[in-house]
Amino acid sequence: MEGNNVARLFDRDEISNSLTDILRAGARQLIMQAVKLNLRNL
Repeated sequence: MEGNNVARLFDRDEISNSLTDILRAGARQLIMQAVKLNLRNL
């Protein structure tokens, strides 16, 4: 068998555009807010 059916996965740093950058920044903000809220409740 000559070919294979293995798909190349992209490194997260290879996939970068404006929308991805906005989504990552928003996700970081949400995580930071959740951590701060949890720390306050300790």
